[in-house]
Amino acid sequence: MNKLTIAIIAAIVLMALIIILYKTRKRERSKNMIMIFFLSLAIELITTPLRAMDFSICSVVTFALYFVFMIIVLHKYRNSLRPAIILLVALMGCSVLRLPLHILEFESSLVSLPDTLFHLFGILMGFLYYISKKHFKIIIAALSTFSCLFLHFKGYDMWIHKLSYGTYTGKIDTYPASNLKFTNEAGDSISLADMGGKYVVMDFWYSQCGVCFSEMPKTQTLYDQLKKDTDIVFYSINAKVDSDTEQYAFTHLKQLGYSLPVLRVNIKDSLLTKMGIVGYPTVLILDPNGNIVFRGGIESAEKYISEKVK
Repeated sequence: MNKLTIAIIAAIVLMALIIILYKTRKRERSKNMIMIFFLSLAIELITTPLRAMDFSICSVVTFALYFVFMIIVLHKYRNSLRPAIILLVALMGCSVLRLPLHILEFESSLVSLPDTLFHLFGILMGFLYYISKKHFKIIIAALSTFSCLFLHFKGYDMWIHKLSYGTYTGKIDTYPASNLKFTNEAGDSISLADMGGKYVVMDFWYSQCGVCFSEMPKTQTLYDQLKKDTDIVFYSINAKVDSDTEQYAFTHLKQLGYSLPVLRVNIKDSLLTKMGIVGYPTVLILDPNGNIVFRGGIESAEKYISEKVK
């Protein structure tokens, strides 16, 4: 379903909510509810451009705005509206545009799901802060601060890692690697079984992946750190597409100034999927027994190696 259809559905839902609010028995009460609804919606619209900069920044800023917003409206309308009604209307204003998107385009909108939930969380925490007693206010304020810091510095990266690699940190339940076969520059065949007895670090990439090449300097740095370690072998694995020449991977990386040991495998090899490689770049780490113990990005791989291998 395209974005225009989603926008039309959201507009219809919005109009229906306005009508429901306006037809409440007490006109003054309905006006206050409509005001809260549109102010909540306005916060959502005003902070939307921040998402283009950084989802975590948008989440934290909007959380803070909704937190303060709830304290203000709960105090302002304390004599005309019940707190639960104010909470419900604020949640409606916050979610009226986002909720249809997540329902109708769930898979494609997963990247922004924590952002949406964190906005709603800001409303809820502001509500709880206002209605709680002093000691609980301190707890709620501390929890809110911790949540914002965690999301910004760690949480969102973990969520993106989960979407990209199926694991929040790269650490996975150990499972045997398939006996995938590679080709080296000389045209010789090398299998994973030939690499037994050592930790094996493999960075999978393909020629049309811009992110792969932007991450390549980090890969080179990690290789430089590990190349003298006799217990670890490191390979840059090119997943060959049909348009690549047989020697593309080997010559191209040299031309770019990299000294990574390169192997090649066909990107259509079904064993890649069985090993959990569904996107690029992906780093796999095998233990000396040939079991896959890590799947993720190069930065997480570096951290895993420093903690678990060295």
